[in-house]
Amino acid sequence: MATLLQNWVQEVLRSDEIKFHDQPVSIEKKVYVLLNKPKDYVTTSDDPQQRKTVMDLVKGACPERIYPVGRLDRNTTGVLCSLMTAIWPASLHTRSS
Repeated sequence: MATLLQNWVQEVLRSDEIKFHDQPVSIEKKVYVLLNKPKDYVTTSDDPQQRKTVMDLVKGACPERIYPVGRLDRNTTGVLCSLMTAIWPASLHTRSS
């Protein structure tokens, strides 16, 4: 029985068959990349000012598309995690009061 989802997030079981545009969607493996961000790199996937980005440093680290998590300033160093999903990073930045 087909169900049309109304939300972007829906819990599914591994046994569920998921399709998008009539094509089956398979489970992607999870990828995590930890990076000790050096100074003078911005924490973004794309910079309109053409500055060096953390994605330049992890280019070729894995075949999956990854997204940086964290908001370190350009002149700040520290550990960043890059993930293969854009949904989880967004939830990490959401603060509850």
